[in-house]
Amino acid sequence: MTPSGSIDDDTFSFISKIFKNLPVLTVSHDDIEEVVDGLINYKTFYNELMKNGKINKLVPEQKKLLLEALNLKSFPKEGTSKRLHTLILFDDIACSNLFKKDESYFNKLVYRCGHINCIFMYGVQKFKGVSMSVKSQATSLFIYPGLVIFIIILLLKILITIISRNYIS
Repeated sequence: MTPSGSIDDDTFSFISKIFKNLPVLTVSHDDIEEVVDGLINYKTFYNELMKNGKINKLVPEQKKLLLEALNLKSFPKEGTSKRLHTLILFDDIACSNLFKKDESYFNKLVYRCGHINCIFMYGVQKFKGVSMSVKSQATSLFIYPGLVIFIIILLLKILITIISRNYIS
């Protein structure tokens, strides 16, 4: 997610090359709540269908819609139960209106990340710009005096490895 929804940031452009095997969706601050909420709803529906073995109950049009919405090529073989994982990278998010109020959508969502298989990553220039809700739920925190691109790449590759083990291609 970038402020404008476009990839006009050199760091994001560089980092996104790492995601070449995973679907990447770039969204603006204005559209992010609707997009993330829709994604979570589709993932929840998919996970329930997979858990209960009901994916074959869908008509072809519904299957196509679900595959497109989740950017999947196909459903897994019957009997497998792979849950979908999502990595949301908030770029240039310091002091953003998305996180200013404790009752904001994303400050509430950060408490559900583990339950909905989401990992949030925040790119900030000012640590104090990160809300207390987010700080209190952080499981890992990396602070660098400047952009150390090879460390960021290493961290992203580790996350992608974790996510891709459970991702359906």
